[in-house]
Amino acid sequence: MQDKPTSYLAGPDQVRMDSEPVAGGMRLVLPPRPGGLLARVGVVLMLAALGELLLAWFLLDQIVSRSAKSEGSFLSQGPAIWVLALFVFLPAAVLFVLGALWRWGRTEVTCMEGRLKVRGRWRGFAWGKRTPDEPVAALEIRPSSSAAGQGADPTRSKDWILVAWYGRSPSVPIVVGYPREWLLRLVEEMRPLLTGPGAAPIPVWDRGDPAAVAAADAAWADQPPLGSNAECEEFGHELRMHVRPGGWRGPAVAMFLIGLVFLIGGSALAALWAFGIVGGPGQSQGPPRAVLAAFVGVSLLVGIACCVQARSMARRRATLILTPGELRVQISGGWPSREYHWPREEVTSVEVGPSQLVVNNRPVPELKVVLASGKSRGLLMGVPETTLSWLAARLRRELKR
Repeated sequence: MQDKPTSYLAGPDQVRMDSEPVAGGMRLVLPPRPGGLLARVGVVLMLAALGELLLAWFLLDQIVSRSAKSEGSFLSQGPAIWVLALFVFLPAAVLFVLGALWRWGRTEVTCMEGRLKVRGRWRGFAWGKRTPDEPVAALEIRPSSSAAGQGADPTRSKDWILVAWYGRSPSVPIVVGYPREWLLRLVEEMRPLLTGPGAAPIPVWDRGDPAAVAAADAAWADQPPLGSNAECEEFGHELRMHVRPGGWRGPAVAMFLIGLVFLIGGSALAALWAFGIVGGPGQSQGPPRAVLAAFVGVSLLVGIACCVQARSMARRRATLILTPGELRVQISGGWPSREYHWPREEVTSVEVGPSQLVVNNRPVPELKVVLASGKSRGLLMGVPETTLSWLAARLRRELKR
């Protein structure tokens, strides 16, 4: 028999959150969002759902009136009713439940053996979030993109995100749209549950506190993250960091699927053209042959380039070498092999920043070497953000010595 859920107070506003023991771990339940962008979006979604229902009511009234005028049976309009239910009632129900989850739902975070499971719950409805089945390597509390764009003081925003970092899988936003104080209290409860026996507590980056960020960087730089594909070795005054191939996962798979879409689209259009279905002789309508040829060629070239890039990302290995005189980066395993080097005194910092590739509306992170001239060089796009963050933290520490 499970223990009765207990409650604890959190934050300066004395917000009440619940904790409940589960098999192998603990479930922590946040209250509904007090406001913020996501809560407002939830209200908009519910209003849109009500608008769809009003539209459906109007269309249903038109169907009934048409049946009465034609002296037909209402049941004879069966196909129209099914279409109405499929394309109006069902999407409206989904929009309303999703909006209610964002506005009034409670976020549940379950910690079990270093792993996380997350879902939103409102009344009898639940919406789970997919998380990797591997231990959490670190946590980050960051302002939402809208809060970061305001400039002045992001700590005053109500929209903060708790992000879980993993050794091999991409990072996952697990709790979105809550005040920073609530997330700090939640992390305080989660952290002991995510740390193995005898291990050091996992690092936590609180972007609203520079001192906490510096402390997390210092702890993070000592050893490669648990489960990552990186390793470190020192030879006197020379530091070598190796990044092994990440395999077919994350951005490599996304890039391959994008290339596959372009290849299939271009090949299908080429086949239709070859059989004269489009662009054939005697056809007065449709695009000119030159346009078709250009479209097919560009689609195939983009598809091939994306697949080659995906293969390169999956097989790529890298070695970063920092000596008293220079920083050297060797990248091999993909195509082509490359080597970069900069004098040590010209490297002012090493950061993790967004690349030009966007997957699921999120820029894929990459390692950025910042030079004294103000320019930066992006490297290792597609490597897990956890590994990139560790590389950057370790290099920043060594550069200051």
